Amino acid sequence: MKNEKFYLLSCGKWLNRSQFLDYFERKVLYTMRKYNLDCNGMIKDKREKAKVLKYFLDNKLNKYKNPKEKQKKAIILADSLDDMAYAIIDAFAKKDINELKKLLPCFSKSNKKFVRLFYLITDKEIELYAQLKKIKLKKPEKDKKQSDIALWLDEFEKKHIELKNSIVNSVLKIYQKI
Repeated sequence: MKNEKFYLLSCGKWLNRSQFLDYFERKVLYTMRKYNLDCNGMIKDKREKAKVLKYFLDNKLNKYKNPKEKQKKAIILADSLDDMAYAIIDAFAKKDINELKKLLPCFSKSNKKFVRLFYLITDKEIELYAQLKKIKLKKPEKDKKQSDIALWLDEFEKKHIELKNSIVNSVLKIYQKI
């Protein structure tokens, strides 16, 4: 059980179940540190991924919350790396460059701060984490609104690992230079 192969990283290294849990949790904490994300907030997301986000906030991030702060500062979204890659390509396809500002790990809109703790986490990783933590998620229905771009990206990523990661990182690099 200790040496079982559970999850394959893009670098070719296999993780067992406990290593995967550690990897997932450290990746979320890394995202918070790197982009200075505030976890003192409330989740405003009705998707199934929000259940995993709520579990993570309640069970893993209590020590990062400031108990003296009664006011909920940020609105926390359960957007994943997959969601962001789709949205970025869609914004480019629509030639809506101003939309890219709303696709960063942290952004403000109408005097409200929005954060995405799962910004660097894939949908597959979220589903595996939920499975290991016994968080019941409904099977996602085929989204009739799912764009051709999303379907194309999913298919293309099968041949080109890390495609979605590269798309998201390229936008982050652009905004670091500005």
